[in-house]
Amino acid sequence: MTSAKDRAPYWLLTQFEDVRVPLNATRPGSSSPTWGVFATNGVGSEGVYAWLYNNVGTPSLAFACQLPHSYAEGTNLRPHLHLSPTTNDAGTIRMGLEYTIATQDAVFANTTLNPADIAAGGVAKKHLYLALPNIAGAGLKVSSILCGRVYRDNTVGGNYPQPLAVHEFDMHFEANALGSNEELIKET
Repeated sequence: MTSAKDRAPYWLLTQFEDVRVPLNATRPGSSSPTWGVFATNGVGSEGVYAWLYNNVGTPSLAFACQLPHSYAEGTNLRPHLHLSPTTNDAGTIRMGLEYTIATQDAVFANTTLNPADIAAGGVAKKHLYLALPNIAGAGLKVSSILCGRVYRDNTVGGNYPQPLAVHEFDMHFEANALGSNEELIKET
């Protein structure tokens, strides 16, 4: 007899999905970014907002998220940020993720710092995608909890000298089902 996985069409076996952490639902860290206007219509509108990470210290936002039941257990997580320079200045942007992750009934380990750099590019309000180093998936299960903070490291050489608009943090993950057949575990 074949399993459901053996009968599944190839396009349903593994796909990529997002664990989204909208930053407007986070909490400020020890040094907070400012919630402020990111863009307006140019003629007096109230505008749209984003977290503005200044260029002093290490501003950060804290969050927690859970791996969904569609997660292909044991596969790596691919964290990344969506952000924009606020001016036409050039420079290096260093952002990072500090995190700890644990499955149910496991102990959260010491945190890991996961920084990465991207060039500001000299174009204000350009949507940049900053890939952070992968998080190893070995031993991770559905409903694992990741506690973290998204921070800006202004000590990088050639630092972008202006506030930076950070729109969202999320992680791509491999999905191999729409969910799980059991409430607390995933059938293998």
